[in-house]
Amino acid sequence: MSSDARSTSALRFGALAVSLALAVGGGLAFAPLPASAAKPAKAAGVDIPYQQFTLPNGLRVIVHTDRKAPIVAVNLWYHVGSKDEPKGRTGFAHLFEHLMFNGSENHPGEFFEPFELVGTTDQNGTTNEDRTNYFENVPTTALDMALWMESDRMGHLLGAIDQKTLDEQRGVVQNEKRQNENQPYGQVFELLGKAMYPEGHPYHHSTIGSMADLNAASLEDVKNWFRTWYGPNNAVLVLAGDIDLATAKQKVAKYFGDIPATPTMAQPKVDVAPLASDTRAQIADKVPQARVYRIWNVAQAGTADVDRLQLLSQVLGGSRASRLDKRLVHQDKLVDNVSAGIFASQLSSGFLISASVKQGVDPAKVEAAIDEEVKALLRDGPTQVELDQARTVLKADFIRGVERIGGFGGKADVLAECAVYTGNPGCFRDSLRNYDTATVAQVKATGNAWLGARHGSHTLVVVPGERTPLAEAPAVTPTPLTLPPVDKKYRTTASTVDRKAGVQVPDTFPELKFPALERATLSNGTKVVLAERHGLPVVQMNYLFGGGFAADTGAKLGTSSFAMGMLDEGAGDLDAIAFGNRAEALGANLNAGASLDGGSAGLSALKQNLDPSIALFADMLRRPRFDQKEIDRVKASWIAGIRQEKARPNGAALRVLPPLLYGAGHPYAIPFSGTGDEASISALGRDDLLGYQRAWVRPEGATLLIVGDTTLGEIVPLLEKHFGDWKGEGAALAARAIPAVALPKKPRVFLIDQPGAIQANLYVGELVPSTTDAGAVKFDIANSVLGGEFSSRLNMNLREDKHWAYGSYSFTSNALGQRPWIAFAPVQIDKTVESLKELQREIGGFATGKAPPTAQEVGKIQSTEIRSLPGSYETANAVMGTLAGIVRYGRPDDYVFQRKAEIEGLTVDQVKAAAATLDPNALTWVVVGDLKQIEKGVRALKFGDVTIVDADGKPARK
Repeated sequence: MSSDARSTSALRFGALAVSLALAVGGGLAFAPLPASAAKPAKAAGVDIPYQQFTLPNGLRVIVHTDRKAPIVAVNLWYHVGSKDEPKGRTGFAHLFEHLMFNGSENHPGEFFEPFELVGTTDQNGTTNEDRTNYFENVPTTALDMALWMESDRMGHLLGAIDQKTLDEQRGVVQNEKRQNENQPYGQVFELLGKAMYPEGHPYHHSTIGSMADLNAASLEDVKNWFRTWYGPNNAVLVLAGDIDLATAKQKVAKYFGDIPATPTMAQPKVDVAPLASDTRAQIADKVPQARVYRIWNVAQAGTADVDRLQLLSQVLGGSRASRLDKRLVHQDKLVDNVSAGIFASQLSSGFLISASVKQGVDPAKVEAAIDEEVKALLRDGPTQVELDQARTVLKADFIRGVERIGGFGGKADVLAECAVYTGNPGCFRDSLRNYDTATVAQVKATGNAWLGARHGSHTLVVVPGERTPLAEAPAVTPTPLTLPPVDKKYRTTASTVDRKAGVQVPDTFPELKFPALERATLSNGTKVVLAERHGLPVVQMNYLFGGGFAADTGAKLGTSSFAMGMLDEGAGDLDAIAFGNRAEALGANLNAGASLDGGSAGLSALKQNLDPSIALFADMLRRPRFDQKEIDRVKASWIAGIRQEKARPNGAALRVLPPLLYGAGHPYAIPFSGTGDEASISALGRDDLLGYQRAWVRPEGATLLIVGDTTLGEIVPLLEKHFGDWKGEGAALAARAIPAVALPKKPRVFLIDQPGAIQANLYVGELVPSTTDAGAVKFDIANSVLGGEFSSRLNMNLREDKHWAYGSYSFTSNALGQRPWIAFAPVQIDKTVESLKELQREIGGFATGKAPPTAQEVGKIQSTEIRSLPGSYETANAVMGTLAGIVRYGRPDDYVFQRKAEIEGLTVDQVKAAAATLDPNALTWVVVGDLKQIEKGVRALKFGDVTIVDADGKPARK
């Protein structure tokens, strides 16, 4: 559940994910493929057909049929967000999102519980300035249950909200706010909202609201908010997947038809509120490097201008082919990364540029260079090549995004977003048409209309220094809402649902289906494994190699990740910029990386450009350039990334834990990110990269996984054409043996100081047997009982019961050697000691048998795991992940069925025995927080010897 999550539709909000993540882009070079080699991505053949109807009470329902998996996506959007909050009620929409997960009048308790029992996937809720949405993918046989639950909280909620529930969720939301603000640059978007919109504008305040307003919210305030906004006539329900119109009509009328309409609240008028002139501000924060943000208010969602600005942002800073990347990253070497993108909203949108400034560079130089590039693009417009490439990228992203029926950016999300923002569920077709028909002159004119001299922008520069906390406005008495009468056109229909009987969980579920695997062997010795998926014109590949982080032992830490990451920084005749342009012209995504036990390289290709995409993929693997100038550039950005890791409390903890768990010199004793450290990366040379590539990126002993719209007969000749004569250079290296590690004889505590932190990040870890161990599945089920699910013990304690944390979970990572088990909780700073006690109590009681897993808990996890399987392989990526596990860990082809059978047959005693794998006396604790506030209390717990370390794990002081 999130206050700032936005729909990630490729059409409107995809660029936001790029801009917020500050992904490293590529450069600009105009080297398109010949017309005969690259075919423009055509999204016209990828549509989302839909039908719709409206109930007499005003509930609008949109239905899309997709029978590829026995699941239905249920996506319910309420047209209410933080824009609708009057002064004094900020944060109400987001608070209510949380409250609606706490049960209803006829289902008291956690909303998630019945969904976990039926194996629901992709379930969450989010709030932004314009809307609140709830979504889940359920097995087809559980659709009645899902509709019962959604309708019960729409029509029968108020009786379930009491003061205890309000206080609980208010505490959870406040910890979410603390968690966001505790991050580096965590104040930025609060400040940008206030700078871009005047007081009184609906977007002036943040979605999560103020602590004062949240504290001042009374029970009656909250109930009146619900009565105002959460009726059927202010909602859109999308059902997508294994469903048809007739079934939808019958079921929706049954469950929702008797819910009365609420007052029809007027939506605020569109108010883009462009700035009259440029403004700027600068703040200090505990950050490792300066960052420059520049933002304009631009046209609202659902307009052709937004689509054209999306194209413009792609050209300017949306990817490797961007002008900003070429200028600031490659040419002038002023920044480590830069991005530009649109985030579209109902009343006004934002065109945002962000750049992470290299250490030692004056941010003013970055500001000036950004300004020059923006002005040049507005003066001359994009070239035809740039425009064509931008539309290819955006349409290819759309094609990939709508493979999923639900979740962020899936088909149900796209339809709901269009319906709420424009009233037309098919508005995505208008956007695709706008992409196709936009001319250079139109894009230039639109850019000048919104980013030109007539309108101002706001620049915010964040520099390293001591953070000044944001001033909290005092609570004010809100203006009472004047509610219009309910429109008489709305009426209810009789219901046959017996609410008092409670929700009914089905007793039948779809059967698990997994695609048949076909195999071949290439002339170069590579094994090919294919799973056909013909619903989408995309083919995905994953070339699995040896090596990985473990191969860095005795070498320079980070070599594996850095070498694999450099593969797409130029190959064959193409330098880094030209390589990025070639990939974008094809609509292809290429990547490479490393993990603990191996490396991998991926390709996602549009079917129409499969041959040239494989050719580019082959060049990347066979002929990487490792140009020294690119090594130097990436090295500087890489080191900046390490510093960013260390500045984030969770990043610091996960850098320190592995060496503590495995011990110095062990192949796994490296940061979990695999990035290495500053000294090792600084020392890397071209010969190191070539040495790794020759030793490990080779066809002999490798496996190429393929999932998508192809056949063995079609794909093997193409692979032979581009890879058949590939041979590794020199002698192959044997996989490094992973030595066993003895557990510590007593607990240990390590503290990392984060002065001024408003939260403490608690981590505790221990080594458990390998992923290949015969008891691995049993331990995974035990872990799920303890901390693997929302309703598991850790989260229900620290979040739902104590509301000291936004969330608390535990997990294991896959490994051929012993794997790490880790539990974590970011908690409010004044509850650090109490939270550590609770974690110790929960883990200790679970592991020793004092509080063993119960039959109910084990049964719930069995249900979740088994019943979610039929819907778990909806996407090619999901199938690919399972295939990778089959190959990497030596599993049989029918592993998913064997695992299912093992889980079905588990007993409570077996799970109890697996829980005893954890030894409470061998735990390693890492706590990141303000030691002035927490050190004394942590030491007084006497969990074990206490050592203070820095973010590299080096002793800081005793």
